[in-house]
Amino acid sequence: MLFDEVEVKWKWTESELIKFRKMWKDGASIQQIGKELKINKRSIGLLVIDQAEQGEIKPRPGGCLGNKKKQDLSLLLLKVMMKSYIHWDKPNIDTE
Repeated sequence: MLFDEVEVKWKWTESELIKFRKMWKDGASIQQIGKELKINKRSIGLLVIDQAEQGEIKPRPGGCLGNKKKQDLSLLLLKVMMKSYIHWDKPNIDTE
């Protein structure tokens, strides 16, 4: 099961929610938020869903990754694409 081996935090204090919302708005990743609040990423992920459904937080460009530089994401995408291209067996296409 999804939650069998990981403790999930189901109840949050008002101060934790305020801290979470501020960090989300400031662009912190769920990993950074979890580290700051001393809560596992799965609990933070569930909190993201809850707070989004309640309209307490808004979608953001980096999603759960936070404010990653576009350059970093572009470089990662390029690396993935190049790795895929290198391992891709190009079909033998006859042009006749």
